[in-house]
Amino acid sequence: MAFTDIEKFSNLLDDLAAYYSNEYKRTIAKKEVYNAIFLLIADIKYLTWAGDLWNVEMSEAELKALLDKFDFEILNKTIETDNEIFPMHVLIQRRVLIKDNGLIWIIHKNDKDPFPSIPHAHCLDQNLKLDLGNGNYFRNRELLGRLKKKELISIREKASKVFQGDLPPMN
Repeated sequence: MAFTDIEKFSNLLDDLAAYYSNEYKRTIAKKEVYNAIFLLIADIKYLTWAGDLWNVEMSEAELKALLDKFDFEILNKTIETDNEIFPMHVLIQRRVLIKDNGLIWIIHKNDKDPFPSIPHAHCLDQNLKLDLGNGNYFRNRELLGRLKKKELISIREKASKVFQGDLPPMN
């Protein structure tokens, strides 16, 4: 992608952040807009990780149509887990980024995509979806594995502290 395209997309994110900050009467950061777009289109566009979003071409009108009903508050209600609960071959290795102590998960209450559970958790950095009922985890709807019951219970306990709604029954 040419620098001008990157600059154009960056400016579009700035414009959307300003627009939604004005709409919601609170600051919506550029990163929040970026993460929201990724949450909404990762499966549709078969994105492997959040960085792939820079290769997607969508107009401002298309992005606003996606974002108009998005609840930006969910991006501030995250839970953190250890990286070690997933096999290393599942996690995307990005050595150029600053090392993070854990994985950050978002639970989207009104996610339009009911897969793999209602609700489910998203790890944006790894483009993983976690079924909160059985611990199965996916990338682009491909089953990659299943968490141990102990790990799933730990995530559900953390989730119940920040998620305002019912988690799926464990099975």
